[in-house]
Amino acid sequence: AYIDDASQQLMGLLYEGLFTLNQDGKRVKAGASSYKIIDNDKEHAIEIKLRKTFWSDGRQVQASDYVYAFKRALESESTNEAAAMLMDIRNAYDIKHASGDKPLSIDDLGVTDEGIDVLKIVFDDTIDYEQFLDYLASPLLVPIREDLVLKAEEWASNSSIAAFNGPFFIRNFTPEEVLTLERNSYYNRNPEEDSLKKAVTPYRLVINLQVPKDVEKTIGEYNLDAFVNGEIDYIGELPIDARTSMADQIKVVETGTMNQMAILFNTKDDVVGSAKVRKALSLALDRTKIAELLVFASPATTIVGNGVYETTRKAKTLFKDVSGDLFAPTANLTEAKKLLGEAGVSSGKITVTYRPTAADTAVFGYVKGVWEGLGFTVEGKNDLTFDHEVDKNEYDLYWNEFYHAYAKGDFQVMIYDMLMSSNDPFSILAPFALPFSGNKVELASLGNVETGDTEVSDEVIQTPHVSGFNNETYNKLITDAWNIKSDNADRAALLHDAEELLAEECPVIPLIEYQRYYIVSDDLSGVKTTSFGITDFRKMKLKTYDPETAPPKK
Repeated sequence: AYIDDASQQLMGLLYEGLFTLNQDGKRVKAGASSYKIIDNDKEHAIEIKLRKTFWSDGRQVQASDYVYAFKRALESESTNEAAAMLMDIRNAYDIKHASGDKPLSIDDLGVTDEGIDVLKIVFDDTIDYEQFLDYLASPLLVPIREDLVLKAEEWASNSSIAAFNGPFFIRNFTPEEVLTLERNSYYNRNPEEDSLKKAVTPYRLVINLQVPKDVEKTIGEYNLDAFVNGEIDYIGELPIDARTSMADQIKVVETGTMNQMAILFNTKDDVVGSAKVRKALSLALDRTKIAELLVFASPATTIVGNGVYETTRKAKTLFKDVSGDLFAPTANLTEAKKLLGEAGVSSGKITVTYRPTAADTAVFGYVKGVWEGLGFTVEGKNDLTFDHEVDKNEYDLYWNEFYHAYAKGDFQVMIYDMLMSSNDPFSILAPFALPFSGNKVELASLGNVETGDTEVSDEVIQTPHVSGFNNETYNKLITDAWNIKSDNADRAALLHDAEELLAEECPVIPLIEYQRYYIVSDDLSGVKTTSFGITDFRKMKLKTYDPETAPPKK
C-alpha cells in the first residue's frame, strides 16, 4: 500500500485506524470513540478510548494491537516509511536510530495499553497534538495482530492467517483469478444484538481477476464486456480507450485522490546516478500529454500533491499551491539535451520496472519513446507479480515481487505510485532524508584494521531511502523542520526548501495526479469516497437484488 494506489484502495476496505479523513478532508473518529490531550508540567500525552469493535475472527480490537503496530514500525531492523509520522513519541527517535545516552529497546517506546480499550501515547514535550492526531488518520497506521504476524513472513498474503478490523475481510484470494471480500460481521456492531447489516450492507464483493484461457483480451477489456452484459456492477479502472468512449457513463469523484504516479530513480546507478541526467530525463517528459493519455489525471508539478496542507487544515491553503510548478507541465527538450551535454552523457541502457496495468503500460510506452529520442536504449520489466511459495508450516504464501523490488532498491528506474500518506507535507518529504527514511538501522561491530587494534566497537549504520538518495543539506532541512513543534509557518518554509532541493536532485519525479472515477450499474447505489480517494462500500446497495432468487454477481 506504500507504492500502489490500488492496494491502498483495498487496505481501506480491510483495515480501519483510530481516525480517518472524510471526503472534505476533515479528521473524524473511526477506531477511536474519544480522546483527551494531557499537557502540563508533568506529562505530555494523548489518551485514546477505543470504540468497541472486533476483528474478523471475533477477537476484540485492543489497544495492544495499536501498540504492536507502532512498535513494529519503529523497530530498528524494520523497513517502514510510516515511521517518520511516529518520531515525536517518547524515545522513538533513539530507538529507531540506536542512539541516545543508553541503549533502548522497543519496549521503551512511549506507547502503552492502559486497558483493553485505552491507548496512551506519551511525548517528551509539547507537540502539535492536532497534527499528530491527523497522522493517526493515515491508512498506513492501522492496528496489527502480533499473534498473526508471527505465523509467517508473508502472513498478510494468506487469507487463512490474516484477520481484519475493517468493514470487510478476505474470504478468498488467488492471484490472477479471484479476490473475494466478505462482510466482517463483527465490525462496529454487537454480534448478539444488532442486525448483520447495521454497519455493512453488502455480504460479498467478488472481484474478478481472471480471463478465460480461450479469450484473447486483457483483464480490463474482459471485465468491461462483463459490465456491458450486466454481469459486473462496478469497475474502478477502465482500459485506456474506454475512458473516452464511455465518458457519458463514468462518474468522476470531485475530490480526486491524494496519490500520484511517479518515477523513482536508483541514484547509485551508473547511468541515472547523476542529478543532471535525472533532471534531463524529467524535463523531456510532457506531463500534460501523460495526463491526457490516461484521461482521468492532471499533470503533477510538485512532489507534495493533493490534500496536503501548508500548515493546518483549518487554514485551508494547500502546500502545492504555495510551491508553484517545480516540474513543468510541458516538455523542454532543449534544456534536457543541454543538461545531458553538461553531464557528458549521450547514451546508455535504462531498464524501467513497472506493473502490468493499463496505465503503467501506456505511460511506459510514452516514456520509452521520449527517452530513446534522447539517445538512450530503454527496456521494460513488467513481469513482477506474485511468486507462490509454501512455508514450513504449509501455508500458501504469495511474495509480491514488485513491492520487494522496491523495498530492496532492486531497480534502475521504477514507475510507481507515490501516496500522500497524510495531510502533512513532512510525512511525504521526510522518508527521503536519512534520519527519517524508515529503513533498517544496523549495528556493525568493527575493529581498527590499520592499527591492528582488535577491540571491537559498535558503529550505527543507517540505511537511506530505497532510491539511495542521501543529501546532507536535505537531511538537515528535514531534521530542522521536525524540531519545530509550534511555529507552523517556519516549519512549512523549511519543508518548501526541502521540496525544492528534492526537485533539483530528482531522485523522484512526479508525473500525474490521479483522479478517482468509476462506472456503476443503475442497480447500485450508496458508493462514497474518502479524502484519500478510498472507495467506501459499507452502505452500498443493489436495488433489484434478491438473495433467494438472484444469480451471483461479480
